[in-house]
Amino acid sequence: MKQQLRSKKPVREKRLAGRPRINSEQTPARFPAGTLASIDACLAPGERLADFLREAVSRELKRRARTQNATNNIEHPAPTAPIGNQNFTIDMLKPAKPKN
Repeated sequence: MKQQLRSKKPVREKRLAGRPRINSEQTPARFPAGTLASIDACLAPGERLADFLREAVSRELKRRARTQNATNNIEHPAPTAPIGNQNFTIDMLKPAKPKN
């Protein structure tokens, strides 16, 4: 019997079915016992745990960015040192520069 020669077809790359992934970064997370049950109890009908966690992280990142910006924009008063019954700024306590 003659063996039939199979033609070699080019191999196609495996494609994922459906839409492309939009949230592809993953990280495992550990929570204290009961945390996931508490979250599940708060989820809206049809809401997924992953959606809840993404929204919570996004909200916290925005909050921290606002806090960081507010902290950077505050002018901090000059530190003071009590001497006797008066407070002097640290700049006042530095030795005077010699005059040439």
